[in-house]
Amino acid sequence: MRIRGYTHPAFRSLRNVLQLCLPVQGPGGAAIAVYHRGEMVAEIAAGTRDVKGRPLETDTLCMTMSTSKGVLATLLHVLVDKGQVELDLPVADYWPEFAQNGKADITLREVASHRAGLYSIGRIIESAEEMFDWERMTDAIASMRPMHVPGEDFGYHAWTMGWILGEV
Repeated sequence: MRIRGYTHPAFRSLRNVLQLCLPVQGPGGAAIAVYHRGEMVAEIAAGTRDVKGRPLETDTLCMTMSTSKGVLATLLHVLVDKGQVELDLPVADYWPEFAQNGKADITLREVASHRAGLYSIGRIIESAEEMFDWERMTDAIASMRPMHVPGEDFGYHAWTMGWILGEV
């Protein structure tokens, strides 16, 4: 697949890295933007952005998932540092509706460390479209039951952490 965009000569190998991220067949694409010492050294894209085969460009908006968790963790720790929240207090102290269905004692620390058991999003929604509705999602998460005893096991909160910490 043709790689589009700019790469500084010293960072040309990123084009090979991008090629490794592309599907062998079918739709899919990838993009990389790299800044080194304040200078943009790569802004490249390849592949497709949809099932119609339209190309993924360097300015195509893309949904991100796990990249947001670092930002959320940083924001949470800023709030902790400022004394506005405490990791060992229950989420329900900040978001009372969260206390439903065995979640009254789940702490912010358990949510932030993926130990609250709130990872099974398929049990609370029927369609991905529902994820665009903040209130629908926070109501669903507030009423869900943990998949395991909070604090006793790990389960990646890939789909739920943003709403939980967002409500806090």
